[in-house]
Amino acid sequence: MNRTQQLLMVLGMSLLWATSATAAPREGAAPATAKSAAKPSAAAHRAKVEEALGLYGVKDQLAQFPALLEAQMAREKGQFDPELHGQLTGILVDSYQGEVLYAHVLRYFETHAEPARLEEALAWLHSPLSKKMTQFEVESSTPEGHRELRQFAAGLASNLPSDARVGVVMRLDEATQASDWSVNMVASVTRAMIEGTQPLLPPEKKISEEDLDKQMEYMKAALKPTIKSTVLVSFLYTYRAASDEELEQYAGYWESESGQWLNQITSEAWLEALSAAGREAGERIAEIKSKKSLTRL
Repeated sequence: MNRTQQLLMVLGMSLLWATSATAAPREGAAPATAKSAAKPSAAAHRAKVEEALGLYGVKDQLAQFPALLEAQMAREKGQFDPELHGQLTGILVDSYQGEVLYAHVLRYFETHAEPARLEEALAWLHSPLSKKMTQFEVESSTPEGHRELRQFAAGLASNLPSDARVGVVMRLDEATQASDWSVNMVASVTRAMIEGTQPLLPPEKKISEEDLDKQMEYMKAALKPTIKSTVLVSFLYTYRAASDEELEQYAGYWESESGQWLNQITSEAWLEALSAAGREAGERIAEIKSKKSLTRL
């Protein structure tokens, strides 16, 4: 793997930290067959989708991405040449603008959300418990939330939660497949960035599809234990103000048929949006590479 591709893996990992306290995107089991329902008009369907995404806090969470990435890149400043660091930060902030990501998610939902399933999801999203937990998720996805998460993680050793609470949080991770989604997100975005650079690289610097497949599988295997621990701590932090009963009910929803459908379509939409942004970032980074050597990393 050449220096440009190593750089892109570092940037891909930055996205893990940008999503570590966000519970919205998840990867679950294949959704069940949708119930039959009269097909609404395109305008009515779009309105329902926007209502669901608004209740789910998706737009608010996506809007945090530029600030989160800028903060993460600031922490990684020592890894890059100063001029290059500024360029990379600008590319990431531009590529992961919240409104651009939201447009991808909205389009995916409009295309793939079955009306009957969407109505079921809306019934849940309007519930007091869903609104309360969504608020926790939105608050934890801010730069301040990420700073507090790091402090929370540092203090866990002296303030351990009960085994029962940890067990429910592990159930939530299992139901939503949040750890697996996070692993796949980092690998997919990293791959998209690398593929974006390929057209501008000389033949001897390009990586074959076979080698890229192997490197991504190795990357996912290496990341999984760390990410699983990160997600566990993130969930304990995000829902720290929820009661044990509320957390139990919340996990129960995501284990339900309706929860699995909402989980699946949301994770797919987020992954598509983040990968599209990754490809754009990779292409722009390749343009820097074509003008200036990255050998000073």
